[in-house]
Amino acid sequence: MMTKRIAYIRGLCACIWMFFFLPALHGQEGPRIRAFEVVGLTRTKLSVIEPYYMPFIGSLYAGFSADRLIQDLRKLEIFNSEIQVFPRELENGDVNVVIVLEEKWTLLSIPFASATSSGTLYGGIALFETNFLGYNKKIYAIGVLSTRGWRGIFGYTDPSLFGSDFEYFGIFSGGVNERSFVDERENEWQNFETTNINARSGIAWNVTETVKLGAGAGFLSSDVNKDFKSAFPAPASARMALGALSFQYEDLYYDNVLVYGLALRAQYEQYFPLSADSLSYCQYEGSLNYQVQVFGEHRAGFSAMGMYIPGAPLIMEQDVGERILKTLPGDFVADSAAAARVSFEYLISSFSWGALTAQAVYEAGVFSLDDGSPSYSHGPGGGLRVYLAKIAVPAFGLDIYYNVRTGKSNASMYMGLSF
Repeated sequence: MMTKRIAYIRGLCACIWMFFFLPALHGQEGPRIRAFEVVGLTRTKLSVIEPYYMPFIGSLYAGFSADRLIQDLRKLEIFNSEIQVFPRELENGDVNVVIVLEEKWTLLSIPFASATSSGTLYGGIALFETNFLGYNKKIYAIGVLSTRGWRGIFGYTDPSLFGSDFEYFGIFSGGVNERSFVDERENEWQNFETTNINARSGIAWNVTETVKLGAGAGFLSSDVNKDFKSAFPAPASARMALGALSFQYEDLYYDNVLVYGLALRAQYEQYFPLSADSLSYCQYEGSLNYQVQVFGEHRAGFSAMGMYIPGAPLIMEQDVGERILKTLPGDFVADSAAAARVSFEYLISSFSWGALTAQAVYEAGVFSLDDGSPSYSHGPGGGLRVYLAKIAVPAFGLDIYYNVRTGKSNASMYMGLSF
């Protein structure tokens, strides 16, 4: 009987403890997030940023990461990087989280002009709207006129199709262009004029925060101008349909100016002939870019890029100069090329409008055309970058590369690169 009485007393004590002390322990979990207050939106719709914070409403503030939210908002590239996220305590001990944003100017009209070492002159205008109607949709139109012809480009990108985890892109371009192929020393070995049409469209699925899978299709037409006077026999015209698959991995950290982390990209394209003179072929591309923060806000990096197009007709050959091997001239073509670079970017100074950096690079690579013997190219490079804080074009830049094998220099211009 004594044993039963002790068990009864212990059970009664446990009930009393649970009644009086469990509520107190629940309060010791910490404040909860009751709402988010967004300050600074004038053009951007609230629905653009809601998916990044809505899941945290009602949860413990201790489990919320302000830095993670700042990273998500910086990645949109429509806000100034100086984003503030802080709690505002309520009377009951819970908190509202305040988000203070400054929108970048996203509607841009950028005139441009340039010249190549071969004497070609370029000029045109680029129109961008990277936050169309405030929904973070991106539209661009570019018109280019040169001493070799003209080209028009129109594109649209939706980073969140109908608010989902899918992205959509579409691009159309067309024009008349004289193509000139040169060797390493800029000696011309082929030129012809074409009328081009290029239409592509695709969808990418954001599988996780870091992994993206994509698929696309397109149409390409390149007709040779038979009236163009050339010392070289012109290749045959070609019309192709294409299908594409892509993989992308990005684990990046967006600092106030520079971006750090790892990015991997791979793409496969299959081309199907739509004209009698064309043959099917495929194209493989891949790239790696790794940037690490060193000595404060500066960064050191390693990057590599490669391309392989077995069996591509001459009229569809890709320029690899300036795109893959920057130590080669811009009119240099190959059907296989690979390059690797080490770099160091020094943050010279930050200003209210942005920042100025200097970059030093060394590149080495290999290339070949029509499965011929591989050739090599290597040399140093360097240049300046201007990063803009209040305008939705992350960076402008100009680099000069020196080819050790040929003793020639090549200039590379950049617009809109942040990584």
